[in-house]
Amino acid sequence: MSKELPYFKFNVPDWIIGNIQLCSYEVKGIFIDICAFYWRNDCDITIQDLEVLIKASKQCFSNARSMLQAKSIIAINDKEKVSIKFLDKQFKERIESHQKRVNAGSKGGKAKALNSSPSNALALLEHTVSNSNSNNFNSLIEDIFLAYPKQANEVQGLRSIARAVKKIDHIELLAKVKEFAMAIDWQEPAFIPNADKWFDLERWKDDPKTWQEPQGKKENGQKETFKKDEYKRGAF
Repeated sequence: MSKELPYFKFNVPDWIIGNIQLCSYEVKGIFIDICAFYWRNDCDITIQDLEVLIKASKQCFSNARSMLQAKSIIAINDKEKVSIKFLDKQFKERIESHQKRVNAGSKGGKAKALNSSPSNALALLEHTVSNSNSNNFNSLIEDIFLAYPKQANEVQGLRSIARAVKKIDHIELLAKVKEFAMAIDWQEPAFIPNADKWFDLERWKDDPKTWQEPQGKKENGQKETFKKDEYKRGAF
């Protein structure tokens, strides 16, 4: 549903006079990120997944979570699923509106559908399910690519990530990518491998210590860079 409507309604007065104003700017920023990922995932996501997706320290995220729950801005059930009332309401309205359009459109083709063979009906169902799964899959791939520290060769990168998530859980992979991005922040972009090579070489399996800045910086203070033969498991 978020693919059909990639934005949600934002009520300015509610924001200005709501409990959110009792929170710090840091908590407000994390809440906006929570709302974005919550909406993108069709209002169905756990707090653990959000912690991985949002680029905040564990302490900052934990503090924000506690504050937002205490002010009843978000709710978390016993299965760790997040709930945000104003977005849940909008999502429900979109579902109902979508269903009305589907029902109206199906009336015209109902007679033809009844005359269709069972095999054709099954093929249509499989096609619909496949498209739905494809949308979710593409969103996951994009999230991982955007978390990678070098945004180059996007098409090749997305394809490599698609292959990688068949070998490792996407949440675990995203966590590894974020860890790499933070660890390699010292490195010059030109010396960071493109996403396609990083994922094809399964660099998420590397010891995170190899991503950290080497000891002994150059005397001139410039960022030190790897030589090709020093960067393990393949060229950039």
